[in-house]
Formats: sequence, structure tokens, C-alpha cells
Amino acid sequence: DDDDDDDDYNDDDDFNFSYSFCNVTSCDPHTCSPSCGNPNLSNFSCPSFLQAENCCQIHDSNCKCTLLKEACRISLKNSSHDFCDDAVVACYEDVYEQNHICNMYEQICIEFPGEATCNAAAQKCCPNPTGWIQKRCLCDFYTFTSTNMEIGTKPKEENCLATVLAPIALEKEQLATFYEHTGGDHWQNNDGWLNDTIHYCDWYGVSCNDNQDITEINLRANNLTGQLRFIYLGFPWLTTLDLAENNLLGSTSMGFALSPRKLEHIDLSDNGFSGCIDLTFSSAMLYANFSKNNFTCVSFKRYNPAYETLRVLDL
Repeated sequence: DDDDDDDDYNDDDDFNFSYSFCNVTSCDPHTCSPSCGNPNLSNFSCPSFLQAENCCQIHDSNCKCTLLKEACRISLKNSSHDFCDDAVVACYEDVYEQNHICNMYEQICIEFPGEATCNAAAQKCCPNPTGWIQKRCLCDFYTFTSTNMEIGTKPKEENCLATVLAPIALEKEQLATFYEHTGGDHWQNNDGWLNDTIHYCDWYGVSCNDNQDITEINLRANNLTGQLRFIYLGFPWLTTLDLAENNLLGSTSMGFALSPRKLEHIDLSDNGFSGCIDLTFSSAMLYANFSKNNFTCVSFKRYNPAYETLRVLDL
């Protein structure tokens, strides 16, 4: 009779009985780990985490990535981020790279759309270097989710309106900061720069439209040096940026990619930029040249409109 009972016994029945003891605090590997290959049917992230630990080969990052993303997704639904850093490491091997973090959260939002997963992705993809830049990023993100998933209509309206009303630093002040951070006194040509008697639209390499909005910066091969923070180039009407053949360093992953709305042409080739390059560098991008740098990875954000507009890319 005992044998017959064993034949009728279902591992899932026992596992379902143990769900109440599988919160993150307990996470008992003896009672909370489903058999390998069985789905995690609970409302807890612990079982998926344990499967990643017990069911994946040591070097099988794809297996670990899948299960830890599942653990992260369930945690997000429970208003926590448990195991999400583990998922980033498994999927991208670098928990501190902002693009990697954003990519994973964005994938979870797209694969498992819901307010919890997509709101978490919005916050991870749109950190807050300055408030108005974050608003622009959130406007793009929630425009994507509201159009494709019917999620985030209200935050879309709030952030897109804030984008229109956001105070933007005076263009002259931004140019001055850019000049100081790229060794402007030692440029090959700095005619007009920081001269109060010359309008900034007439400074070397700067072009403006009839409203005196900056539309182009072309400082190719002009001995620009130093760690460039792209946040200082967030001009709302900028369409062309050419900083190729200089000696610029730093990462492009923060700041600038969230700011210029009309940038169509960018050339950063032949510099010393490093880290991960976001191929959807600006929301209106058509042409991009990032070749001859020290980038170690590439990424793209599907919520960024440039995912659809980019036509020419040189890495």
C-alpha cells in the first residue's frame, strides 16, 4: 500500500504545500526548490532563484539568466528587487553598467508587461542625473509602453508635459562648460569661444538656426581632450554633432543619450571613449559613427524611437 501511495504522489503537490515557507527570508532549498524543468507556480521568487542555483551548469549563463530574470520579475510584482542584481550578472556579467541594467529590466517589461515590471524598468532606464533629462527619458519610455502595451498613459502625459515645460540651461552656459571640460584653451581653433562680444552662434564650429538655437557642433580634429560628460551637450535643437578625430575619453552611457530630441547625425569616431555604447543614442538618430574607440559592448533600447529610425551605423 505504501508503494501505491508513492506512485500516486506528485512532487508538485508537495511543492505547492511548501509555498508558504518560500519567501525570500526563509528560502529553504530543501522545501522550496521545484524539480529541474518544472515551472515556479508560486508567488515567491525564491524557487526560481534556487532552480538557477541547482539546475544550471556552472557556466550555463543562459539557463541562469532565464531563471533569475523570472525570480526578478516575481520580486518586482511583490514590490522588491530581490535577485534582480543576480539576474543582471547572469545575463550581462556587469551589474554596474547602466545600459546592462536597463536592458534587463526593459526585457522583463516587454516579456511580462505590467505596471510593476514596466515602472521598475522606467526607473532603471531613466536614472536622475538632472530632473529635466529624466523627464525626457520617461516621456519616451511611457510613450512606448502606452502605445505597445497600453501601460503608463498617465505617467506618459505627466512626463511629456514636463518635458515641454522643463527649464533648460542657457545654451551659452552649456557651451562654456563643454569648452572648459575639453581643454578649450588648447584647441587647434577656438575662435570666438567665451568672447562676450561675439554671439555664440558665431563661435568656431557652432551653427544655429534663425531663432539662434544651436543646431550643429562640428569640432572634428580640433585637439579636444579630457573626460567628456555628454550631459553638457543637451541642446534641444541640435541635429548634428561631429567630435571625431580628437582625444576625448569617458563613457557615453549617461546623460547625453537622454537629452537631445532632434539629433540625427553623430560622429564620435577615432577617440578614446569606452564602456558600453547605446546604439539608440538619440531619439531621432539616422546616422551614427562610433568606430575607432574602446567600446567593449553595445546595447539598444527598444523604447527609444531611434530603434526604428537609425539607418547607418559604423562601429
